[in-house]
Amino acid sequence: MSVFSTKTSTLPLVAEVYRVPLFVEALAAAFDGIADVQPLRADDAGLPGLLAALHPDAVVVEHAVASPTIDGVPMLHVDLATGRVHVLRDATWLEIQVELSPEAIRNALVAVMTEGGA
Repeated sequence: MSVFSTKTSTLPLVAEVYRVPLFVEALAAAFDGIADVQPLRADDAGLPGLLAALHPDAVVVEHAVASPTIDGVPMLHVDLATGRVHVLRDATWLEIQVELSPEAIRNALVAVMTEGGA
């Protein structure tokens, strides 16, 4: 679902910064009914401003280089090439042990959003 739709939603907004379109589809399906997912291309030159304007509740970044951070917004970085997942804690990316399935990534992000931990 796009943040620009006319449907009013009370679900949290998860911005998904991506390079691999299939990853977007899989993660959006995993978040169905839990959060609205707004895909954003990793190579968009205006990405930092767009993220700031959208005010997402959380961000998942899928590409080799971590995206700009937003103060106070939970973030996960998923590097499909290396199979590593990182969480942003106190301005530092820390590796966490998470399976690369969409459901495991969703669960890790929900944990970070609700408990401050993965």
